[in-house]
Amino acid sequence: MSTLHFVYRRGPHLKTPQRITHELAKRLSSKFTLEVHDPGDPGVVEPAAGDILLGHPDRYGEASIFNRSFRQSGWAKRIVFCPFSYGMPLDAAAIDPLVELADHYLALCGPYWTEGMERSPLSHWHYKTMRCDLGIEPADYPRTKFGFNPPRKRRFVYVGNAGPMKGVDYFCDLADANPDLSFHWIGATGDRMRPSGTLRREYARLERRMLSGRIVHHGWADWSNSFCRTLLGQFDFLLACGRSDSNPTTVLEATAIGLLPVATPQCGFPADGWIPNIPLDDVAAASAILHGLNKCPESELLAWHAKADTCMRATYNWDRVTQQVIDCIVAPVPRPPSDPAWLGRKAQNQRQLRGMVRKYRCKQAVEDALHGVETFTRLALKRARLPNAGA
Repeated sequence: MSTLHFVYRRGPHLKTPQRITHELAKRLSSKFTLEVHDPGDPGVVEPAAGDILLGHPDRYGEASIFNRSFRQSGWAKRIVFCPFSYGMPLDAAAIDPLVELADHYLALCGPYWTEGMERSPLSHWHYKTMRCDLGIEPADYPRTKFGFNPPRKRRFVYVGNAGPMKGVDYFCDLADANPDLSFHWIGATGDRMRPSGTLRREYARLERRMLSGRIVHHGWADWSNSFCRTLLGQFDFLLACGRSDSNPTTVLEATAIGLLPVATPQCGFPADGWIPNIPLDDVAAASAILHGLNKCPESELLAWHAKADTCMRATYNWDRVTQQVIDCIVAPVPRPPSDPAWLGRKAQNQRQLRGMVRKYRCKQAVEDALHGVETFTRLALKRARLPNAGA
């Protein structure tokens, strides 16, 4: 019997990547003979006849068992499955060679990103792309907020790290431009939250900006903890200012707890009426929307939240998400277009994507060298301050 090999992060079930693995594996195992692999597992999967490979690649190397197994011949179908956005397309550019060879690309993202895909540098993926939403189990995030603070006393909070794709620079711009509004941040800081490579310094720069302005920082909070959910319930709006954010789970979690999310379309959620949208990089227009939310009657906010909660439960549930995955697994393998215009656009796209990856690798080499020098210097200075360090 053929086997579905599913490669995704394993671990505590409430964390987003691991929760995807847990919920999908629980449901897929009733439809397929299933083997689940963590990306960090050693070795390689040698496919038997009819086996299918589905999973998350290592974007910048061969560290994942998915990448190594993908290279093996004999798969009945190979499906790349990972978050997708192209507002900052480097992560997508890095997996273009894998997607080129895959039978399907299952894009984990909100509809915003696939609806505009034909106008992006990833347009040559479109013919083989299917979309998958995130899911949430509302019972894990019991509602703690049942009303809103009085008009003109409402509070906006961002939950997450200081990654540039999260649009925290724009969050800071909005805070600076609106001293009469209350802006807060829940998120961890420091080296452990920063990626290696060229983004390390950018994370650090954005953290400094988030901490140096008029934004109130509350540190890191675990949403599975009832105390932290109560803390979150003190706010009114989750403000997600993403630049290239595929489909942030925090939007769904905040909705379950009782906050009303406010997001840029680049968070993946289009302006279809279930949550308020603000435009990206238009401080004046966004500020007008935030002021309107700060002043509007509570009854309007409660009605809006009820609509968001209904949509969250109907659309972003694990049974529906699993069906999206199954639909991709059983779908016929599409044939690529062959017209000259499409082939020309593909060649142009891939030149652009290869250029992005080469530039990143050059920057990473310099960044790693600088980080090595900084680390050596810190250790040398620390050793110099120790008594009898040379003994």
